[in-house]
Amino acid sequence: MDTDSGSLSSLTDSGSMDPSPPPPSGDSDSELAVEETSALPVQGEPSPPSASDAETEPEPALAPSMQGFAVVPSAHSQLTGAAQPFHEQGKVTNGATVVHLPTLSLRGSEPAVPVGSPLSQKPAKLTRNEASKGVQLLQQSAGQPEGAELTMDSQFTSLLPSGSMDSQLPKGSQFPVEREVRSHHKVALASRIRSVRHHVSHKAKDDIKSIRPSASAGVPDVVRFGVFTKNFFGAALKHNKFTVDAIVAVSWNDTRVSALVPPGLDRLSMSGKQALSTIWMPEVIVTNRDIRRWDVISTGVTIFKTGEVMKIERASYQILQMFELSQYPFDTQDLLIKVASGKYMLNEVVLEPDEDESISGAKKEIFEGTGYALKKHRVFAFAETDGALKKSRGVLELTVKRLFDKYKESHLMPTCLLLMISWAVFWFPFQNPFITPRLALSILCLIAFTNLMVKSSGELPDGAPNNWNDTFNFQVQVMMFFTIVINIFSEVCKHQVNLEELAQSINHEAKIVLPCLSLVNCGLVMGSGAYGWMSLGAAGVVTKLVIVIGMGSYFSVNMSRLKAAHVEKTQKEQLKKENEEMEAQKKQNEAMAAKAKQQSLGPGAVVGLGADAADAGEGGGDA
Repeated sequence: MDTDSGSLSSLTDSGSMDPSPPPPSGDSDSELAVEETSALPVQGEPSPPSASDAETEPEPALAPSMQGFAVVPSAHSQLTGAAQPFHEQGKVTNGATVVHLPTLSLRGSEPAVPVGSPLSQKPAKLTRNEASKGVQLLQQSAGQPEGAELTMDSQFTSLLPSGSMDSQLPKGSQFPVEREVRSHHKVALASRIRSVRHHVSHKAKDDIKSIRPSASAGVPDVVRFGVFTKNFFGAALKHNKFTVDAIVAVSWNDTRVSALVPPGLDRLSMSGKQALSTIWMPEVIVTNRDIRRWDVISTGVTIFKTGEVMKIERASYQILQMFELSQYPFDTQDLLIKVASGKYMLNEVVLEPDEDESISGAKKEIFEGTGYALKKHRVFAFAETDGALKKSRGVLELTVKRLFDKYKESHLMPTCLLLMISWAVFWFPFQNPFITPRLALSILCLIAFTNLMVKSSGELPDGAPNNWNDTFNFQVQVMMFFTIVINIFSEVCKHQVNLEELAQSINHEAKIVLPCLSLVNCGLVMGSGAYGWMSLGAAGVVTKLVIVIGMGSYFSVNMSRLKAAHVEKTQKEQLKKENEEMEAQKKQNEAMAAKAKQQSLGPGAVVGLGADAADAGEGGGDA
C-alpha cells in the first residue's frame, strides 16, 4: 500500500510501536529519542530540542492537509505540521516514558483500499462531515480533553467540496494537544488511528457516484460517444425543427466500478436510474433539442470487469436548427445532433468520437418518403465557449439533399399550367363580346398563382432569405402581369384609338413574345438552381435585365408604331375630309351654273332646252 511520508499506516501495520517502555539511560532528566525508521525515514530532521526549548517554544498551529487522516506527531515546533516524517521525542520521568505530542496533524495519506483500485492512486476528497467524524475519533484516541477543537486552515478548507460547511469545525479554532501519554497507550492510539483511516477510506470508496474518476489527478475525464439515427420523421422548415429517433451511446473508464461486477461475470447491466444512484455518470444529453420535446424509450448501462462503463439510450428528439434556405428548393441541409454533458464543464469532461464507426450514422432507408436523400454523415467533437459556459460538444452531422420531385409536383407544374392558361387570352376572338372574358381570364390566372405562391412561401420560416423559389415566383408573376398589360394595350388600340390593324398585330405578336420570354427566364432560374449555371444573385440580375430590356424594347417599338399609326390615320382622315369638301363644292358650283343659264334663256328656251337635254341624255344612254 502506497503511503505518504509522515503517515502512521506503515508504522502501525508493522507493529513497530513497542508497548513496553524503553529502558532508561543516564539521568532521569536525560532525553530519550524514540525514532521509528523502519517504515518512515526522517528527511532533513533537525536535532532534538532540549527540555527548556520544549517548555519555552510556543506550540505550532495544527496543519491539516490532503485526503485521508493520519496522526503525525511532529519532531519540533519549528517544523510545519504538513509533510513531516514521524518522530517522537520522549524523556524518562520517575521510571516511565513520557512522550510529548506538540502537534496533531491531518496528513494526505492514501486510504486503505485494495491494490489496483483507483482510490489507491487517486484519493477521493472528503466531505466536511466525514472530516468531523474522523477528528472526533482522533481526539478520543489521543485522550484529548473535552472541549478541544481542531484548527481549520485555508489549505484544508480548499480541498473540501463547496457547500459542505459544518459548524462543528470552525475555521481558525485552536487545538492544544501537548500532554503526557504513557507508552502503553501508544498501541491503542495506533489501533484507533488505523480504524479512523479505514472508516474514512471506505466512505471515499463508496462515494463513487459524485466524484469523477480523474478528479484527483486534475485532468478531465474522456468520454467516448456515438449517435445513431434510427428513424427520421421529417423536417419542419417553418419552425426550424426536425424529429428523429436516435440512439446515443457513451462510454468511459472508471476502474472503481469493477468491484460491483459479481464474481464469475465479466459485466453487469442495470437501468439508467439505478446507475445514477450507484456509479458516477457523465450525464451526456442531446443539447439542441426543443424544450419538453424528447421522450426516452429505453436506457441501459453496462459495467465491465475491466472498468469500462457504457450507457446506451434511445429516445425521440425534436431538434432545433436554423436551416440554410438560400438554395431552396435545391438546398442541401446539414442536420446536426449535438451532445454534451449536462453537468460538467470543459475542464472536467471531454468528448471524443468512438472508434467504433458502426455506432454512429444513419441508414439511407430511413429518409425514403421524407423528401430528402442521405448523402453522407460525419461525427466530430469540438470545444465551445459562450461566456462563462465552456463545454466539450459532440456532433453527428447528417448531410441530406432535398429531392426535387415533391416541389415539382406541388408547385412547379401547377405554376406552369397557370402561366400557359394566361397566354390563352390572345387566342380568344378579337371581337367586342370577348373583351371581358379575355381580361377576366388573365386576372384570374394571376390571382390563382398568387395563392399558390403564398402557399409555397408559407412552408419557409418568417424572415427566410431570398431563394430560388422566390426568384422563380417573381418571374412567373411578372410574365402574368405583362400578359394583362399587353391584352389591355391591344384592346385600347382597337376600341379607343381605333387602330384595328395595330391592335390585331399586337395581339398576334403576344402569342409569341410572352411564351418565349417566360421560357427563357424560368429556364435560367431553374437551370441555375439545379445545375449551378449562375449564382442566385447573378440569376436574379440577369432575368431582371432580360425582362427590362425585352419588354421595354417591345413597348417602345409599339408606342412608336402607335404614334405612327395615329399620324397616318389622322392624315388619311384629313385627306378624306378635304376630298369630300371638294366634291361638295363642285356639286354646288354645277347647280348654280345650271340655275343661272335657265334664268337667261326664258321659259320657252327652258322647255326646249329641257327637251334637248332630255334627248342628249337618251343619246348618251344609248352610247
